[in-house]
Amino acid sequence: MPETERVKRALRALALGESPPDESSLTDADAALVRRAAAALRDVRTAAAYRERGRLEELEAVVDRADARGDDALARSGREAVARFDGYRRAARSSAGPDTDPPDHFRSGHGTPLSDAGQGGDR
Repeated sequence: MPETERVKRALRALALGESPPDESSLTDADAALVRRAAAALRDVRTAAAYRERGRLEELEAVVDRADARGDDALARSGREAVARFDGYRRAARSSAGPDTDPPDHFRSGHGTPLSDAGQGGDR
């Protein structure tokens, strides 16, 4: 889990008078997050929205916790989802082409002789 998210959770717990969550333990919410990630992959638009909302970082954190706690099935499912998200990203980048910026239509004209300005063609 990203450090900023960890700090937010700890501060929220302190504000509510609760003890900070144990970051190393797996919860039902972790398994649900992996299921939602897999469901998001059924549609490219949904997968893109999932990634844009920053949910992929949470998914990677769940995979790390699952690895640390020995939950191989959850870790494997999460890794497969992360790999598919990465595959979608690579496909989107390659389909956009090497140069996605609009062409530069401005030309300075340096070195172009202007016939009405009295300039010679040897310039």
